This record gives sequence, C-alpha cells and structure tokens, in this order.
Amino acid sequence: SDVYKRQEYMGNKRFYRKMAESKFGELALVIGDFHIPIRAVDLPDKFKDLLVPNKVQNVICTGNIGSRETYDWLKSLSNNFHCVKGNADDIPGLQETKVFTIGSFKVGPVSYTHLRAHETGRNLVCRLLLEKKKYFL
Repeated sequence: SDVYKRQEYMGNKRFYRKMAESKFGELALVIGDFHIPIRAVDLPDKFKDLLVPNKVQNVICTGNIGSRETYDWLKSLSNNFHCVKGNADDIPGLQETKVFTIGSFKVGPVSYTHLRAHETGRNLVCRLLLEKKKYFL
C-alpha cells in the first residue's frame, strides 16, 4: 500500500513537471478555504511538496486563508498572485472581488462565502450582480 502511494505520488510529480515544461499554456492553481491555523494545522506535506515557487504561472486564492504566513507562502509560489478576501480573513489590503486577465480570459474570483450569502432557491443573485458589472467568470 505504501509502495503504491509512493509510485502514485512520484507519477503526479512527473506529470506536473511535464505540464509546466510543455507549451500547454499557462497553468493556474485555484485554491482557498485554508482556515489555517483555525480549522487545520497546515496543508498536507505531499501537497506542499508539489507546490514550489514558479511551478505554476498563476496562483488564484478564493479567500479564507487564515494566517499571514499562509498568505505569504501562497504569494511566493508565483509572480502572478491574485487573492480575494474571505469572511474569515483579516489580512490588510484584500478586497472581496478582483478582476484580472490570464491569456485571453478575464477572471473574477470571489470567496464561496460571498456567493453563498446571496444564494436563493432558484438562482445565485451574485451571478446577476457580476453580469451587471460585466465581470465574466
């Protein structure tokens, strides 16, 4: 079982390295809801081993980071770092929305908790608000 897990882990590592070296385009890591150290002590080591500086071209964080240390670590992963504020974040300068471009795509991440706050039985009210502002997800 441990041998299989190690082989799978090394296979994933090779896959991501190959993707980063290919002409595939820009890779983006979209991640959020860490809540470190409030709900979790840290990210799993296997996950952190895969995430090293300059492996992906873009890091997009959807908020609820939990600590300045985790924010700084995420920011160190890529020169193109984008982060929005979650309801549990108290990091100065974070905004609830942010719009930027990756290649030919306009990206506008928001924290899930901000979407959830506007959820109704039939639709996400937030979607209508974003369309009015001409933000495209």
